[in-house]
Amino acid sequence: VASVRLRSVPVDQEGKMPKAGKVITGKLVAERKSTNAYVVFKNEESVAKAVFAMNMKPIEGRHARVDAAAAPSSRANEAKAKALSADL
Repeated sequence: VASVRLRSVPVDQEGKMPKAGKVITGKLVAERKSTNAYVVFKNEESVAKAVFAMNMKPIEGRHARVDAAAAPSSRANEAKAKALSADL
């Protein structure tokens, strides 16, 4: 794993602690059940293994939805290539 980013974490809005501190200390809103995590792997083989092992796996009463995504620059270049070929 090269990096991990958490998004849409349901943190408690009370207090002046930064959001990252609330995540680390577990000051979360229990009623909201979804969080997004983005994991960057060092190689494509690890991506395939993670998707196979973790997709729809139950975790603390919820199901993890795991899929592979391309890097933003790859998607942008792909979209440009498709737009260019469509205009030919």
